[in-house]
Amino acid sequence: MTKLRNLRIKSKLTLREIGERAGVTPQTVHDAEVRGVRTPRTAMKFAVAFPGHTWHDLLEEPETTVSH
Repeated sequence: MTKLRNLRIKSKLTLREIGERAGVTPQTVHDAEVRGVRTPRTAMKFAVAFPGHTWHDLLEEPETTVSH
């Protein structure tokens, strides 16, 4: 589960409520929940929806790849 989805569920907020607070559509929130928040710019946009949390709380760790 992505950090955005986890925080939304813990906060008992809907996709629509997060979208209204962040200024995006519910579909955009859903898409970010599926793929994870990967850029600081996107994380900052969603962080406004969660008082008491910073964009760092939403940013997913980069995936590491192993070279063979």
